[in-house]
Amino acid sequence: MKYLLVTFIDMEKPLRQRPHYLADYLKNEGLLHVLSIKYGRQVGHREIVDRGDYINTIIECRFTDLFNENFLYEQFRPDNFYDVVICEGPWAGYLGMKLKDKGRAGLYVYEDIDYFPAFFQYDFVYETVRGMEDRCMAKADLIFTVSKTLKQFRDGYLDSSKIFISPNGIDKIYASQGVREDNIIYAGTLDEWSGIDMVIKAYAKVTESEGNSKFLIYGGGKMVNEYRNLINRLNIADRAFIMGMIPHRTLIDIYNRSLIGVCVLKPIEVVRYCFPIKLIEYMASGLPSVVTGYGDMDEIINESGCGISVDYEEDEIADALLHLIGMGMEEREKMADRGREYAKDFQWKDIFKDELDIIKARLSE
Repeated sequence: MKYLLVTFIDMEKPLRQRPHYLADYLKNEGLLHVLSIKYGRQVGHREIVDRGDYINTIIECRFTDLFNENFLYEQFRPDNFYDVVICEGPWAGYLGMKLKDKGRAGLYVYEDIDYFPAFFQYDFVYETVRGMEDRCMAKADLIFTVSKTLKQFRDGYLDSSKIFISPNGIDKIYASQGVREDNIIYAGTLDEWSGIDMVIKAYAKVTESEGNSKFLIYGGGKMVNEYRNLINRLNIADRAFIMGMIPHRTLIDIYNRSLIGVCVLKPIEVVRYCFPIKLIEYMASGLPSVVTGYGDMDEIINESGCGISVDYEEDEIADALLHLIGMGMEEREKMADRGREYAKDFQWKDIFKDELDIIKARLSE
């Protein structure tokens, strides 16, 4: 079997995301080729990286190139037939459609990993991306969507018989490390939708009655300076820190030694359909979490019993943080165990096995 995975995630960066785990799985299932696209000034510049088990071809493009449905096909210039092409998002989907139409792919699979129109604030771009997304999915042989909320939305206007849930997941379950440090953790993109400004404000209230904890923020993004300035204005620079990007393995170690994870995303359209990897990784590390009661996150917390679901409001977030900080050791370990038990059903190897079983069954029809 020959597989082509097309993604706009930079596969050469240390932060591991869904396509990294998918590539790790597929490389053991047949011949794998990855095509990853990144923004750059040298439009069409190709870099080929031999990862040992698969080849990653990187192509540079501008933002405007994303809306040219022929761009990737012309740059990629495929001379192979792929049994399966798996495309993440509408820009990758354009290539999948073209490969199928040109007889270069047996099965065109669309991974519905986000509601992409919501990332764009201008109506024209929003509607353009929505049209691209809908067209790519209508043409796909199979669709794998990351959340129940997103599947319910897609079922409303697409052929639901070809849509399956394939959630985000974790590498493994991590054993308890014993005594934890009094750290509250966030890891991820620092953007307007990340909700970190609300958590910083809530944490400032926490510091008025609690004196030991630290709030450690890992990641990068366009809001870094604004969040740092907010920390300074609230006079909590000795308690809250923006730590920057770190390797994923180090991040997991930090989860295992920390007290609370936060995933209080701003309840707007861009996060309505998400299934945050960070949340299930928190649970796999036995890290009780405070999350926004929005989309799949509310159900995950309520089913697992590993944390508190809150409204997007300062006092409620502060109260939840104080409750988790003040828990006794026995109660905390019970909550941690519930999280680990829940996360067992979200291991990447099982998620991708289920996905590939469906793909193989469709190929054999």
